[in-house]
Amino acid sequence: MAPETSVAEVRDLRRLVDRARQMLELNSHRGQQSTTGDLARGRQFWVYDRAGRPCRRCGTPIRQTLLGDEGRERTTFACPTCQRRGSP
Repeated sequence: MAPETSVAEVRDLRRLVDRARQMLELNSHRGQQSTTGDLARGRQFWVYDRAGRPCRRCGTPIRQTLLGDEGRERTTFACPTCQRRGSP
């Protein structure tokens, strides 16, 4: 799912919330954080901080964008292929 997807557009919000909770719980008990489950240096994240590097799933370069209102932006990372707007 694309980072700019609104909550109203999320098809299965319960599943997304459950996954987010799972990731927070898993990462709260260890010094290193990971979304991939691999704690080896450089392999911890699917897209975070990987701008320009290939997506681990499809190989498309990861994009970095700013989202939010001026002065309150946040940096996001996403695969434009795997995380298209409207994708699950």
